[in-house]
Amino acid sequence: MSEISSITRQNIADDTVLNHIYYGGQLNDPDFLSRVFDLHSLPSRDPMGRYENAYYDIYQHTVNNDDYSPTWIYSDPRINLSHCPDEVYLKFLTETIHPIVRSNQIEIDKLFEIYNRHLADDGFEIYRNGDISGKSIFSWKRMQKKHINSMRYDMKPLERVNLIKAIAVELQQQMTYNDIDIYLGAYNIKGAQGTSDSKRTYVQRTLEKVSTPLIIKIGEELGLYKSGEVPLEEESRCWTLGFFKMFISHLTINKESATNLKKCLADYAISGFVAHEDIEPSTEWRQEIERALFNMNSLCAIITPKFIESPWCDQEVGAAIGRRVLVIPIRKGADPYGLLGKYQGIQSNRKDANAIASDVFKIVSTNEKSKTAYSEIVRNLILNAKNTEEGLKWLKLLDKIPSADPSIVSDLHSKFASNGNLNDNIIFEIANQIFTKYSLSPLRANVFVSNEIDTDDLPF
Repeated sequence: MSEISSITRQNIADDTVLNHIYYGGQLNDPDFLSRVFDLHSLPSRDPMGRYENAYYDIYQHTVNNDDYSPTWIYSDPRINLSHCPDEVYLKFLTETIHPIVRSNQIEIDKLFEIYNRHLADDGFEIYRNGDISGKSIFSWKRMQKKHINSMRYDMKPLERVNLIKAIAVELQQQMTYNDIDIYLGAYNIKGAQGTSDSKRTYVQRTLEKVSTPLIIKIGEELGLYKSGEVPLEEESRCWTLGFFKMFISHLTINKESATNLKKCLADYAISGFVAHEDIEPSTEWRQEIERALFNMNSLCAIITPKFIESPWCDQEVGAAIGRRVLVIPIRKGADPYGLLGKYQGIQSNRKDANAIASDVFKIVSTNEKSKTAYSEIVRNLILNAKNTEEGLKWLKLLDKIPSADPSIVSDLHSKFASNGNLNDNIIFEIANQIFTKYSLSPLRANVFVSNEIDTDDLPF
C-alpha cells in the first residue's frame, strides 16, 4: 500500500504545471522516463502494432507528434504515477532534479521546495545526498515522526469547528454527493452513516471524528487554511458571498474592461475577482491573488496581443488549468494560445460588457465542469432571498439555465415554502413554469407555513 496519497501526487503535479516546469528537464519524455522505467521491456499501446515496445511508442507521441496531454504519465497504466509504488514515485522525483536532467538552478530549487512542501504531509522528504562535478544529487528518506508531529498541527477547538464548517460549505458548492465520497475517499475517509438533510451536514458529520492533521491537510488543499490560520473572514473580501466565483485574468491596461465585466456578471450571480480593484492597498497582494486562485470556481482570461507576455497572467491561467476548473478565454484582438487553445472561447468584437457577461453565463451554466455547482448556487440564492424582489431576480435567472440538474430543481421544489419571501403571485407563476418544465407538480400559496426556515443548505 502506498503511503504517498494520490492527493499529494496530484498537488505536486498541479504545482509544477502552475510554475511551467517540465518534469523531463532538457531530456525528451522517453529518454527521461528510461532513467526510472525499463521502457524497452514495457509494451506498446499502439492500436496498429507499429512499435515493438513502450519506448518507441512514447517517442512517436511525445516527440514526433506531441499529441499526449501534459499529464499523461499519471494515467498511462505503464507509468501510472498516481498509483505506482512510493519508491518508484520518489525515484521519479529525484531524477527530475538530477544534474544530467536539469541544469537550471532556479527550476531545481523550485522543484525541491514543491516536493518537500507536499511530501511532508505523508512523512517523506527529498534531501541532498552528495554531488557530481559540483552539482547536487538527491535522494529521499522518511521523516522522523517527531519532526512530522511538530510541524503545524496545533489547533484550538473553535478553529477546528470553523475549519470543518468551511470545508463543508466549499464541498457543498463544488461537488455532488458522489464526488464528495470519491474526494474524501482519497484521504481514506468513509462517509457518515445514515441520512443527511444536505451535503453540508453530511460533510460535517463525516469529518467530526477525523484527526486534526487530516482536517488541516484538506483545508490547505481547498485553500481554506494556511500556516496556522483559518482565514474565513478574509475570503469575503474577494468574493460576493454565495455567488459563483470567477477570477478575471487581465493586463493592467484592460482594467476598465475587466471591471465592467465584473459589474455585469453580478446580475448572473457570478462574483468576478479583479485583482487591482479587489485587493486593499494594505493587503499583501500576492497572498490575496493566490487565495483567490485556489478558491475560484472558474477563470476567464481577457486575451489581448500582449497577454502572453505577462508572466502573472500566464501563471493565473496555469493555476486554473492545473486545478482543472472551467477556463473561458475572451478574445480581444488575439486568439488563445498553448493549452488555452482547447477551451471554448468568446469573441469580443462589437460586444459590450453586458453581451460578454451573457456569453459567460451561457458557458458557465452548461459546461460539465461548472453547471451543477452553478445551478446549486442559484437554487440557494432563491431559498435564501431576503425579499420578494430578490427571489424574483434569482428565479428568472434559474429559468434562463438551459438544463439545470433535475435533482437541484426538485430540491428547490421541496423547500420552496420554507422562505416566506417567495409567497408572491408573480413568483408563483414563474416558479411553477420552471417546475412544470421539470415534470414537478405546481405549488399553491397554501404550501407556505410559519415553520422556521431550514437554512442548513444555504451558503452564509
